[in-house]
Amino acid sequence: MKRLLIFIICVFGLSCNSLACMCVEVLSTKEKWEQADQVFIGEVLSEKDETGGFDTRGSFVFLYKVKILETLKGEVYDHFEYRTFASQGSKTCDLAFEVGEKYLIYAAAYTSNPFLYASECSGTNKLTKEENSEIQELRQLYNISQSTKTKPDTKIWSSRETKQLQALQLTIRKLRLRERWLIILTGILFLLLCVMLILLTKRRNSARSIS
Repeated sequence: MKRLLIFIICVFGLSCNSLACMCVEVLSTKEKWEQADQVFIGEVLSEKDETGGFDTRGSFVFLYKVKILETLKGEVYDHFEYRTFASQGSKTCDLAFEVGEKYLIYAAAYTSNPFLYASECSGTNKLTKEENSEIQELRQLYNISQSTKTKPDTKIWSSRETKQLQALQLTIRKLRLRERWLIILTGILFLLLCVMLILLTKRRNSARSIS
C-alpha cells in the first residue's frame, strides 16, 4: 500500500512538472513575430545566477546576458546590442537558456522591469538548420516593416492643389527676378555714388590749387 501511494505521488509530481507549461495554441511565424516585442538571433554569453534575485512571488530569477547578432524586429543601435533575459526556469514557461548557444528569440518586454522574457511557447529555439526557412520569413517581415516605416508620403495632388502649386512657383520666380533687379540697381547706384564722390574730390582739389 505504501509503495502504491509513493508511486502515485511520484506520478502526480512528474505530471505537475510536465503540465507546468502547456503550449496549447500553435502559432504561425507571422503571428509569433506580431506578438513579440523584439525578435532577433542572439548568442547567450553568460548566466548571472550569482546576481539573480527573487520576484514579487518569492521565486528565484536567473539572469542571462544575450548579444544580438541579427535583429528581425525592433531597433538595435550601435554599442547597444546586449539584452538581459530573466527566467524562473522549469517551474514556469520561461525558457532556460544554455550559455554559448545561439537562439532564434521571440522576446517579450514588460514596463514593470528592464528585463526581457522568452517563453517556451513563444517559438524561441536553439538555432539549427531547421530554422532557416523561418528566419527567411522573419527577414521578409522585418524588411516590409522597415520599408513601410520609411516610406515617403505619396500624396496624390488634385487639380486645384496643382494649380495652387504652379501659382506659388510663379510667384517665387517673380520675386527672385525682382530681387535680381534690385541687386543690379543697387550696384548701379553704388557706382554712381562712387563717381560723384570722385568728381567732388577732384573739384575740391582743383579749387584749392587755384586759390
